[in-house]
Amino acid sequence: MKTNTVTRIFTLIAVLTFAFNAQSATIVVTDPGSDFKVTYDDSEAGAFGTLVLVNNTIFFVPDDFTAESANGAGQAFISETLNLQLDATTQGFTFDSFFLYEEGDYIVDGVGTEVSASGEMRVRDAFFPFNSALSEFDFFASGDGGTGTQQWSGSTSIDGSSGWAPGTTSVLLTLQNVLTADSMSSGELAFIQKKFEGVQISVNEVPLPAGVWLFSSALLGFIGLRRQ
Repeated sequence: MKTNTVTRIFTLIAVLTFAFNAQSATIVVTDPGSDFKVTYDDSEAGAFGTLVLVNNTIFFVPDDFTAESANGAGQAFISETLNLQLDATTQGFTFDSFFLYEEGDYIVDGVGTEVSASGEMRVRDAFFPFNSALSEFDFFASGDGGTGTQQWSGSTSIDGSSGWAPGTTSVLLTLQNVLTADSMSSGELAFIQKKFEGVQISVNEVPLPAGVWLFSSALLGFIGLRRQ
């Protein structure tokens, strides 16, 4: 009986992994300076936009990831979810920590205006999907009129302390964003957009301040790549 149960569990895991692969086999992104490749379905990318892999960091160039409400139109929102599969290509490399950073700008012009941004990152072991961790961030701002354009940012991380079982060579990474904008009266404007997103992956658990420095170094490489 135990053998049958174990067999069923592994069969379910295989089916789930195959189903994910079937969805995400459209594009494979590699980078000589990275220790893994990224596989995903480009048709699911939506407003996430173009994916670029540089120095073990996944960058996105968003494609009109915005929410806007004007003149009392009420709440407007945009929601996108993207599934990625990450597979180690360097012998000995394992996925142990993930650091997500996003930024953009917003306008809350009017006392009845509000904007918000929420981000979610979930990591699963591709071979044992029950081993997973979830991390989130939230941003909120309300207006009092004439504040102009301002910047927002959000970050979150997953490592061994997040309940994630590190040390695997293949993971399923799910990213989700929801942006909302709300205006209540004529003459008001609420606007928010995401302009940048990156996920830094490390073989070791990296404390948040150190993760920021690693992310910054990868960002310089990304900027250099875009200028070529």
